[in-house]
Amino acid sequence: MTLFFNKSQSVLKRLSTACLCVLVFACFDASSSDALNSSIPSTAPSEAASPEASSSDSPNLDVLISNFYLFADSSADLSSARAEQAAKIDKCAIQSFSEVGPRIDNSHGVDKNQNRASMRELNKGQAITLTLPRGINKISVQCSLNQPSVISFDRNELLSIEYRNADIKRLAATSPSYLLPVGTFSVDFVLNTHALESKKIDWQSLDAFLYKSLVSNITMAAFYGLCVVLMLYVFFMGRILGDRSFQLYSLYVFCAATFFLLQEGQLHIFLPDQSFLLSHQMYVLFAGLTVMAATVFISKITDIDTTFPKFSYFGLIPAAFVVLLIAIYMLFAEHSPLASFLGRFMALLTLAIMVAVLLLVMIQTYRRVPMAWLVCLSLLSMVAAMAYRVVIAHGGEFLEQYGLIIAFALEAFVFAIVVSSRIQRIKIDKQQAESDANTDSLCNVLNRRGWIAQAGMLLDAQANKGGLLSLLYIDLDDFKQINDSYGHECGDRVLDIVAKILKNQSRDVDVVGRVGGDEFVIAGHFDNQHECEGIATRLRERLHQLDLQINEDLSINISASIGHVVFDEPAKDVKHMLNLADQSMYQLKKKSRTNEFAGAFN
Repeated sequence: MTLFFNKSQSVLKRLSTACLCVLVFACFDASSSDALNSSIPSTAPSEAASPEASSSDSPNLDVLISNFYLFADSSADLSSARAEQAAKIDKCAIQSFSEVGPRIDNSHGVDKNQNRASMRELNKGQAITLTLPRGINKISVQCSLNQPSVISFDRNELLSIEYRNADIKRLAATSPSYLLPVGTFSVDFVLNTHALESKKIDWQSLDAFLYKSLVSNITMAAFYGLCVVLMLYVFFMGRILGDRSFQLYSLYVFCAATFFLLQEGQLHIFLPDQSFLLSHQMYVLFAGLTVMAATVFISKITDIDTTFPKFSYFGLIPAAFVVLLIAIYMLFAEHSPLASFLGRFMALLTLAIMVAVLLLVMIQTYRRVPMAWLVCLSLLSMVAAMAYRVVIAHGGEFLEQYGLIIAFALEAFVFAIVVSSRIQRIKIDKQQAESDANTDSLCNVLNRRGWIAQAGMLLDAQANKGGLLSLLYIDLDDFKQINDSYGHECGDRVLDIVAKILKNQSRDVDVVGRVGGDEFVIAGHFDNQHECEGIATRLRERLHQLDLQINEDLSINISASIGHVVFDEPAKDVKHMLNLADQSMYQLKKKSRTNEFAGAFN
């Protein structure tokens, strides 16, 4: 079991560290994507006139573009198209309409009750933000393009999106993205939003879209890999050890990973038609499950539930349960002002819960609860990321997209360290319990149970390596008289001194134990008979007429009978060895008493 623990922890550290490094590297790469995108060859006339130079500057992007066109069933020669249409400049403009009523006809027409925004020109590579009210909104896009490009919509608070144009193709991407063809055209997108939301719309070249998608997917793949490694490792450790807190950690990581999977939209690549499974409501549901699992897990792992039981069971846990109930309600509720209010309230209550948990963990850190300081540091990063997301909406693009993900990855990794430390403590406690169960508390040597187990290992070693197995059986003479004359406290002191003498006269590899009231045994594995007799001779000389100084006023003279058996072949079992050594000791004791009687008679 110990070997399994050590190997499992080594594998965990290597895999999780590798995933975390890939995640950090990919996120760093994403943070500098704008600078890298600026180095992508432009489609302006002065640069597009030399397609060979463009190919030499970024061969990897040309390969990606070629592969993408194979996926989109396009057989046009991209380099030729760029050269022929280099004299033109791409242009796109956008106009939004919001419907006052909740209905819209099949033709996607706009009636007189709609609010119309002014036409805005799009700049390629620079996202714009439109504030869309709750309900049905139509976005009209008019373009004149000399090369294909991509328009993408932010998925936040977006329930559905429809469009009507046979030339427009929806791409398999994490957010609603559409391939815009070459030529002059217009297309209307009809968006159904869950609440008042500032919607980000991004028009970009195909090269830039593919690059950003690649970076995003690599980043999230590393994140999901980290989550899977930590979740499975800790779950099976919890099953083996029977510790519920481990399984709570796995539940927390699973819920959070699913939450980010729905938020970032990787499932949309593989399940584009599963509208309910990938809906905003499912995303909110797993947000509530994550809050509930995190609150219960952190309360248990840092002993908050035992140190502050009333606040935990009547304040913290119920608040997390309220968040979960709101998430379940929103799973079936239609979009309405109430749903929008509950969503905002859920976000603020979640932030309040995490702040309360952070304060309690700080208190536990002050109280020196094991590993509470690590939990405190991870929660600080998580609360900061949540506060940035909830309070400072629409900050920097990098922090807005990856801040919470990086914070959770660090938190999950730190929590895994805490769980690993808990495993170490459990292992140490188990070893201590086994040691206490196998040790004689009075003499600090092995008791009968522990000695039999250790002697069995020596028996196995003899069977594998050969050699001799020596067994000494020591019985103190007339020990009962010591208890009767001086009391049991004095007798205990004698036993303790004798046990120390036996340990000092033995080798470190020998097995010393107390198997009865005044009976001790010593087993050792030797190479030859001379070594076996050496330890027996030393003990006989040391324990013959031994004068023990119990205290300043009391000195007791004792002796011991020592039976000695040497096994040149492995014995049947340890109990058989003990019986033979015991018989040897009693024969010696009987012979000693006969000699004493004869001497007294003479």
